[in-house]
Formats: sequence, C-alpha cells, structure tokens
Amino acid sequence: MSQNSTAEANKKKDNSVKEEKTSLTKEDIDSMTARQVMEKRYPTIDASKQISDAYELMTELGLEYLPVVQDQRVVRVLTKNSIETIRSAHFDAPGQDQRVARLMCLPLSIVNNNQELITAKADDPVRKVMRVMSENKINSVPVVKDNGEIEGMITTHKILKLICDV
Repeated sequence: MSQNSTAEANKKKDNSVKEEKTSLTKEDIDSMTARQVMEKRYPTIDASKQISDAYELMTELGLEYLPVVQDQRVVRVLTKNSIETIRSAHFDAPGQDQRVARLMCLPLSIVNNNQELITAKADDPVRKVMRVMSENKINSVPVVKDNGEIEGMITTHKILKLICDV
C-alpha cells in the first residue's frame, strides 16, 4: 500500500471516529447542570479517620480529591497534594520516620486546606461551577444537597472530558 493510500485510509478512519461521537455545542454546555456532569457515588471519608486512611484510600482508588464528611455533611475536600505536603514537610527533620508516622495517625479533622469549602448544588449551571472553580483555582467541587450531604463531585478531569468532546 502506498503512503498516500495509507494516509487516506487513516483520514477516513479518523473521520468515521469523529462522526460516531456525539458532538456537544456551546449551547448544550450552557444548558447543562451540575447533576448532568457530576460523578455520582464519589467516595468520601469520615473526619474521624486518620490521615493515613485517607492517603491509602486515595492511592488505592487513584483519587486526587477526597471529600471529608462529618455527620454526613461535607466539611472539606482533602487533596492528595495536601497529604504529600504534610508528609514531606517533616522528612528532613531528625526522627523523621517517627514524626511522619505520628502525623499520619492524626485525625483528618486537623487538616486545614486554608481554603473555604466551596460547593455546588445539583441544579447549578455547569458554566457557573466552571467559573467558580477557575476563579478560586480549585480542581474539585462537591455537589451537595441543601442539608450538606454529598450528591456527587465535579472535577477538572470531568469538565475537561466534557469540553474535549465538544
């Protein structure tokens, strides 16, 4: 097969793949709500658990963000980066292994992301959620009910996936 024939075959293959995708328009995204984009049944962890429990769960599930709940209400979003910061801040100190081990046994309630908890409601427009995430430089937003219980999670990964399909 010649190079031109191969290139034409690949081009046809690429076009057929594009045609199979359902294309979203800007208007489609503008009309979408958080409910349509959020990841439902997103894992959470209780605030009484240890930092090491959260780290293990995040590592096991490949999560970068983990909502921390207390009395079934979201109280913060823990990032894997914040745990890594806690761990690495003490690696150069004498007795580092013991100090890190003690820190990792502390309850999640002591972890402070130094940031106000930002949440969304299921009926919020996706465009609004995206703007809030951008303005606050955050990569995840828990979607909560009126009583603070989590319904799902919107992450930059999920939004990028949505946008890339446009």
